[in-house]
Amino acid sequence: MKKIILAFLGKNKLDEVTWELGSFTPFRTKFFPLALQNWFPDYELKLALTKEARATHEGELKQQISNIEQCILDIPSGANEQELWAAFSALIDAVPEQAELILDITHGFRSQPLFAFVAASYLQVVRKVSIKGVYYGAFDVVDKSSPLPRPVFDLLPTLTLLRWASAGNSFLSYGDGAELRNLLIDENKRIGSKTLIDFGNNLNNFTSALELLRPNETAEAATKLSQNLQDLPRDSSFQTIQQPLGLLLDSIDRRVQTFNPASFLAKALAMLRFYQETQQPTQAILAAREALVSIACVRLGVQPDSDYATRKQAETSFDTWQLSENDSERELAALWSEVRPLRNKIGHVSAGKKPQAVHQIRNSVWEKVSKVCGVLEIAIQKT
Repeated sequence: MKKIILAFLGKNKLDEVTWELGSFTPFRTKFFPLALQNWFPDYELKLALTKEARATHEGELKQQISNIEQCILDIPSGANEQELWAAFSALIDAVPEQAELILDITHGFRSQPLFAFVAASYLQVVRKVSIKGVYYGAFDVVDKSSPLPRPVFDLLPTLTLLRWASAGNSFLSYGDGAELRNLLIDENKRIGSKTLIDFGNNLNNFTSALELLRPNETAEAATKLSQNLQDLPRDSSFQTIQQPLGLLLDSIDRRVQTFNPASFLAKALAMLRFYQETQQPTQAILAAREALVSIACVRLGVQPDSDYATRKQAETSFDTWQLSENDSERELAALWSEVRPLRNKIGHVSAGKKPQAVHQIRNSVWEKVSKVCGVLEIAIQKT
């Protein structure tokens, strides 16, 4: 597995100072990337330099790095958008698949630190690169003439925040909690929080129950998730990441709170709303069909979460209700006659001589699901 330090050097003149990072032996140099190479000797150094930066520093670098030509990564100056994208491509090309990467933005010029963050985030996704550190040597934290060591900060948590934002969006927008759960597992390895373990497990149970259309299990997992979110602020090991994640966790809590209704019909409605908001048409139409059967069970005086035989018997009521004098029963029968064949069309992979276009099926699903949500709301009010 390749290990790389990717560092940037601008064209500005640099002063020799002592750099200090954690328990590592302090290192004196004007080029901070050399301090990193000293602290992480098993990593290969790559120096991203523009032609202006190369003209300024190449002479001194040759005196300190024997294989300087292998280390230098030439990048454009970034004078226009085309050069910026060329620089971005050069950074991406320098890091192979599944490499371990340390970023150094200490001497970065203009937009280079921003590009480093974006490139790192991109590499995590497209090349499964593992980011081991994002270091910044704080030269200006003490007076320029001071002999005191300059501290070095690891900004990796800032980059991790981008992953949290992406994972949170996947869950809130699309109902996919896999990335969020993986982050919780990684964070637990770092800080050792039992609450995070519980949160990750309950999040997995919650999303799995939604994927498999399990109303009771979804509500049960939602209750446990809400409790986890209340417990996290009291977990001392969680304090270090509480502030940046506070808003995200609040958004997750608001979403989860909608899955704590008492009645089975209310649980079915919460699931349908979730499938609507996260644009999951297959789960939505399957759940809509079963929601109608649940309404029929309630009208017949039986528990909607009864066994299969009881629910199957309730389905036969729709045939009778087609000729009912009761308006609501006729409306339910009519809606059943619309939802059931649409559900079958999707479940049977649109087999037939003239399958309906995909966009037409999606539009039909959302139209029928909205109708089912409406009758669910009425049925809940009457129970």
